Amino acid sequence: MSTNITSTSVKLKWDAVPGAVKYNLRYKVANTNTWTTLNPVGHSKTINGLSANTAYKWQVRTVCQVGPDIKSDWSPKQDFTTLLRLAEETLPQVSFELYPNPAEDHATIQFTLPQSSHVYISVYDASGKEIETVLNDDVEQGNHSLQFNIKDFPEGIYFVKMISDLGIETQKLMVQ
Repeated sequence: MSTNITSTSVKLKWDAVPGAVKYNLRYKVANTNTWTTLNPVGHSKTINGLSANTAYKWQVRTVCQVGPDIKSDWSPKQDFTTLLRLAEETLPQVSFELYPNPAEDHATIQFTLPQSSHVYISVYDASGKEIETVLNDDVEQGNHSLQFNIKDFPEGIYFVKMISDLGIETQKLMVQ
């Protein structure tokens, strides 16, 4: 069942199966070949970061044993279509701050997520080369703060990029 459908998210639910130790869930834009596969906990999953006014297909299967996994066939394909985003509808915003700036030995990234999301934060030098991955994980909704070491970075200008289900934010960092 598809519920709580918005222009960018959906909650997918399915019946619990006796003997299942976990589930695999996959979804794709209708009429494409590329599936995104997830391993949800329980028998529902909210998916964020979808495209507005877009038809999707999804399926689920059970995993009945872990070791060599014993899996069921995929369920019949189910459909949902995200809503059309209205001009006055605003997306939830991500708050992203970087301090101190300029910095010498460490910097702190403080961010707020209006909803749970996968978050990837990395540091790039002025030429665009990725130097360090600060975070690559699923993060719960709310306020977060993390500190990273820059004492071995040569003096100069860097860019800290945060990619989440809600978009991309970039901040300039000066290291002295």
